[in-house]
Amino acid sequence: MSRGYCFDEEIAPSDCAFSAWGENLAQLFEQAALAVTETTVELEDVREVERRTFELKQEDLDSLLIEWLEELVYVKDVDRMVFRRYEIDIDESQNSLSARLYGETLDNNRHRINNDIKAVTYHKFSLEKSAGGWKAFVVLDL
Repeated sequence: MSRGYCFDEEIAPSDCAFSAWGENLAQLFEQAALAVTETTVELEDVREVERRTFELKQEDLDSLLIEWLEELVYVKDVDRMVFRRYEIDIDESQNSLSARLYGETLDNNRHRINNDIKAVTYHKFSLEKSAGGWKAFVVLDL
């Protein structure tokens, strides 16, 4: 699958904004996660040394996407982990996610650091189904 996200520097110049898309929700969540990783470090620097799993459930899909991205920021801050590959399953009827993440411990001597994400925001946030799949817009507080 080709890259399914792009950064938008004009929307929130002091923060980081991106659009992500996919043919289905799992692809969209994967692409949004990759955008979060690339906001933090250069993706090509991250090796697939460790595997982590996540199970999340929320009241709606908007909240599920926000919580998913917040978990990635939390794991980066607390466990100092960054990931380069995501395998995601979404159950739309349950608003739940099951994910396998592959990456490694953040190493300031080897990884090229781009930004430190403080939070995922609801500012201008959107998640919607379109004719070609799903798309989202997310602003990250740096």
